[in-house]
Amino acid sequence: MEYRELGSTGLTVSRVGVGGFAFAITPRREVARAIHRAIDLGLNYFDSARLYGSEGKIGAALRGRRERVVLAGKCHFRTPHEIEESLHTSLSQLQTDYLDIYHVHDLKSEAELEEIGAPGGILGLYEELKRQGKIRFIGVSGHDSQALVGALKTGRFVLVYGRYNPLARESAASVIPASRRLRRGFVAISALAWGIFSVPPEHHAFEVGGESLPGATAAFRYVLSNPDVDVALAGVRSAEELEELVAVSSLPPFGPEQSAQVVAQSESLGKGQGCTQCGVCLPCPAGIDIPLYFRYLTYLRDYRATQYPALTWQAYAKPFSEACTECGLCVQRCPFELPIVETLRTVDRLAREMRHPTYQDEPD
Repeated sequence: MEYRELGSTGLTVSRVGVGGFAFAITPRREVARAIHRAIDLGLNYFDSARLYGSEGKIGAALRGRRERVVLAGKCHFRTPHEIEESLHTSLSQLQTDYLDIYHVHDLKSEAELEEIGAPGGILGLYEELKRQGKIRFIGVSGHDSQALVGALKTGRFVLVYGRYNPLARESAASVIPASRRLRRGFVAISALAWGIFSVPPEHHAFEVGGESLPGATAAFRYVLSNPDVDVALAGVRSAEELEELVAVSSLPPFGPEQSAQVVAQSESLGKGQGCTQCGVCLPCPAGIDIPLYFRYLTYLRDYRATQYPALTWQAYAKPFSEACTECGLCVQRCPFELPIVETLRTVDRLAREMRHPTYQDEPD
């Protein structure tokens, strides 16, 4: 396993990190098996968030091995009381006294960055929590590249989470160079483009440098081939999936020509398959956050939002789709020909059916 110093933190981290998102629908025993196998294989970067509903499973699995890992958490709340309460719950669930990194989760815009960083803004609370020793470093996650670059320039965040894969490459021209220039860490999220690259090889194999590769292998190797990516997060559901990604990480990096081949063959893969969170559909004249709806569709349909805490609803399930006038601008703009209007209606219908989701951790 290859290791990096994470920005200027002094933390040494594995280039493959374990994301906690998929653990929400993974049985507790399997989560423990995957985490122990990850540590045995040399992975030491573990990420989760209150929103995911998996912190209890991760904390139980890390019991007795906490000091061997770098543990990152995220908070999507934006009021002081909610942030402090969320952190307290995360620490309790994760069975630790501190988090190595605590992220402002899902920074949406430069305007929001200005708001949270202003005098009296919540970033000051994060810095106070750091002084108290409850968190060691402050990070930020998001899908807006300009906002992430702005966050780096403030000097108040030590690392950023940004999406990066063969279908979402804007970070390579903006966030990643800024992170290197400012000696900050960069963690790649959405390496498999929300599952788009997990297509079975018999349906879409990648021909790269004379090799035939599964989509997931091609995409993950593409991400790791960028030498300025410190960590590539992987959402796994089993020890076997994790072992496959570790095997990919041991392969030689793609050269420029091979990477270009992956990109060229990815374009057709994205057609009609799913949202890459590229944001080309925006701005919506009605103010609808369209990429957010597609993320929430994943939560509801693929990750069983009924297994999530009630805060899932608070964060995402706002019925904005009734504002849609069906003007068609988003459909015209979408490079992947997605049924956007139909998706907005579907997500609101699913969310209404699950109006008050409650979280029950698995008894096993």
